[in-house]
Amino acid sequence: ELAGIMVTRLVALVVVLGIAIALRSPLRGFGGAGKTLIGMGVLDALAISLVTASARLPNPEYAAIASSLFGALPILLAWRLLKEAVQPLQGAGIATVFAGIAVLSAQG
Repeated sequence: ELAGIMVTRLVALVVVLGIAIALRSPLRGFGGAGKTLIGMGVLDALAISLVTASARLPNPEYAAIASSLFGALPILLAWRLLKEAVQPLQGAGIATVFAGIAVLSAQG
């Protein structure tokens, strides 16, 4: 899995750097939001890589369900930290994700 993951990440990096060079965007001084965005990208790539690599572990279905949290956790964080409203359909989706994890856990 590592070879496949690294190839896609390197291709993406080359494409982004190529676009930045073509647009004559400054490549130095990633301050402020730039550092945050780079950190988010690294953490996202790590999370997706770990989900992909978990296919060889026992009970890989946990990774499939847990990867559904990629969409649910930001909604929960926005609700809790930013006091944003959670729509009924969003709440149902979050409940479904956690119910799926509970059902898998109950199966042992």
